[in-house]
Amino acid sequence: MNRHGERRQPMDDMPCARRSCTSTLAATDLILLLVAGLVTAVCITVHTPTPVPPDEVPSVTITVGRGETLWAIAKRHRPPDRSVAATVELITTMNGRSVSTLHEGDVLRVPSSQGERSAQAAAR
Repeated sequence: MNRHGERRQPMDDMPCARRSCTSTLAATDLILLLVAGLVTAVCITVHTPTPVPPDEVPSVTITVGRGETLWAIAKRHRPPDRSVAATVELITTMNGRSVSTLHEGDVLRVPSSQGERSAQAAAR
């Protein structure tokens, strides 16, 4: 009985608004989490370029200048279908070593842009 002398209603008979809705909220949270995961997976799949083996990527050789960073080099030489971060990873793979620490005078293979390929062909 409650303080008014009324008999208490069993929890199973009470509407959700009057009792704890933890199971309903947990199910809703789970569904939202699954939907968010699917949306993220689709976005990553759509925006991730098809991997190209480093030996098949058209490239040029550059010499690292004073104060240059891998990010700046990747930004300057990135293919149009890749992000700067993906280009950083590609440059690292193309050179077969970690290039996170660059020094002036280091020689790197980097992806070539269309203009660089045309200039190389004209120079031959």
